[in-house]
Amino acid sequence: MSMSTDAIERATGIRWPEWGTWLRAQGATSLTHAALARLVLGRIHELGIRAHAATGDTLNDGWWAQSIAIAFEHEHGMRAIGQDHQGNFSASASKTVAGTLDDALAAWVRVVEHTPEIGGVTWDGASSTSATEKWRYWRATLSDGSRVQVDISERKSAGADAPKAVVSVQHTRLSSADEISSRKAEWKALLARLA
Repeated sequence: MSMSTDAIERATGIRWPEWGTWLRAQGATSLTHAALARLVLGRIHELGIRAHAATGDTLNDGWWAQSIAIAFEHEHGMRAIGQDHQGNFSASASKTVAGTLDDALAAWVRVVEHTPEIGGVTWDGASSTSATEKWRYWRATLSDGSRVQVDISERKSAGADAPKAVVSVQHTRLSSADEISSRKAEWKALLARLA
């Protein structure tokens, strides 16, 4: 059993083989991703699942419906690992750094200012930043049409420790699964420069 199906079982209280049997009986292997996710969401509501079975917290039913749909698609060859519902692939990496959200964003901007390309692919236009009370964001497009989003959030810690932030890179619209490992390694190397 994969990590994602184990998590699905813990969240819904329903064993993964039961989800699979029910979905196959509904003809789920011939559905689009959106239709499959709607079908799962309807089943979650039909079963009255409102709380996470393991924690008792309110269940984010839409998120879990997407997770179940994706796990089913992986299991039935309808989607490759790392592939989104549009057929594109993505790679991600993250690092925890010392400092505030603004410190982490400034450090990230300094690093990418001195990085003219990623894996031989140049940036396409200017990057953008934005902020909310709890998040900082950095976005850019590469000349191959792929996109990069960096999400920066506060790392909660017990006690009066100095502030820390988690810098998470998501590189989307990759053209193939073959790009995932090399892109992930490139982002990890770039994140290492934040230390």
